Amino acid sequence: MTIKGIVRGKTIKLEEALPYPDGQSVMIDIYTEQALSGSPNMLRKAMHEPPHLLWTDVDSLEREIEDAKLSVIQNGVFDEEV
Repeated sequence: MTIKGIVRGKTIKLEEALPYPDGQSVMIDIYTEQALSGSPNMLRKAMHEPPHLLWTDVDSLEREIEDAKLSVIQNGVFDEEV
């Protein structure tokens, strides 16, 4: 069963009455009509909200990431001659 409603603090005001008597115990799942976190719409929305980064900030972050990379040792333990 799907019934729409509006959140008002701790309560949800339903658009229509439920077919259950007063006092009936029910279990509900809540879904929103808004975009889910990580969806393309939410990402676009986040890109237009503060804080806005400058290109110099992005360049600086990329330099810091590159400087923090650890060197990789190419020789394996079995590559040494005995």
